[in-house]
Amino acid sequence: MKKILPSKTSGRGAAALASGLKKLVAADPEIAALGGKIMVREAWALSDDRVKVRVEIERLDGGYLSLTRVVPFSLPPGLKLSYRDWMIVIEPTWSGFRYRLLDESGDTAGESSEDLGPIEHAKENARREVDR
Repeated sequence: MKKILPSKTSGRGAAALASGLKKLVAADPEIAALGGKIMVREAWALSDDRVKVRVEIERLDGGYLSLTRVVPFSLPPGLKLSYRDWMIVIEPTWSGFRYRLLDESGDTAGESSEDLGPIEHAKENARREVDR
């Protein structure tokens, strides 16, 4: 199990992951029946495109309930594209996308140092790196 969403998170990628997981957990009939506000606290990647999510529910009566659920969640596919004799490889991560630049021989010539939100940002940053 790899922790993909720690209890203390920040950043757009973590917020987007938490939001997606919250929607999946909210679809659970038992959690939907409880009503109240759902807050995703932690998440771990499991095998077979599943994620274990720990949530806290603020109930309508003012109380709190902590539950753990396993939900289906898979990463989107990666992408390879050619740009000015370079191969750009976009790889999904749990909190966004990363890119790698491959030269003509297939060796890595550059890569992103952090996760870059949506795939469009990763593509644009990779192209800018090639243009330098």
